[in-house]
Amino acid sequence: MPTIADIIQQAAAQYGIPPEYLMRAAQLESGMNPAARNPNSSAGGLFQQIDSNWKQYGRGDRFDPVASADAAARFWRDNQAAYRKTFGSDPTGDQFYLMHQQGGQGGINLLRNPTQPASSVVSEDAIRLNAGQPGMTAGDFANLWTKKFGAGTQPVGSRAATAPDAAGAPGVAPLTPAAPTDGLGPLMAQLLSAQQPPAAEKPPEGGKKPKRNDMASIFANASPNLVLA
Repeated sequence: MPTIADIIQQAAAQYGIPPEYLMRAAQLESGMNPAARNPNSSAGGLFQQIDSNWKQYGRGDRFDPVASADAAARFWRDNQAAYRKTFGSDPTGDQFYLMHQQGGQGGINLLRNPTQPASSVVSEDAIRLNAGQPGMTAGDFANLWTKKFGAGTQPVGSRAATAPDAAGAPGVAPLTPAAPTDGLGPLMAQLLSAQQPPAAEKPPEGGKKPKRNDMASIFANASPNLVLA
């Protein structure tokens, strides 16, 4: 049975998307939970696709992680092409994510107009519901998510979806890697290694067990800050 990591890697490979970028987006959007729902919008599933995006890219059940990852990777492929046409280069991970969050054109508009008020480039709700503040410029808002993408933080505000554990989703194994991480990029290797169950630890004197690293600390230690073009 494939893990969530397996599913994301397969979709990324199929459509030419860096797998560590797609993995990070799933962690930010849903906490890697294919059953996640956002109570404040129509967003749902592993990549929190809204109704309009799912109508365009979805195939099947939005809460099926295979369908969600496939739709997200195809959406990213189209966004990559639009970014290349506009800027003449490939997007970085945080730029990919900004286009996922704000739509392809919305993300590009934010990047092209960094000194303009963010709410004049995309809608006020698009800023407010994604941790933005009144008076932010487009550059301020983009940099906010550059830092979050690179720092390994959990979703904030209304984007933090609530749902049962991903391990309870039908047909999906708990998030443990099925293959070694040799040959993967350093971020992806640490993402997958972070999901492996640790060997049994003998408590030190005093009876206290050492604290395990969580996902946020793995990202904080592994990911350099990304810089918007």
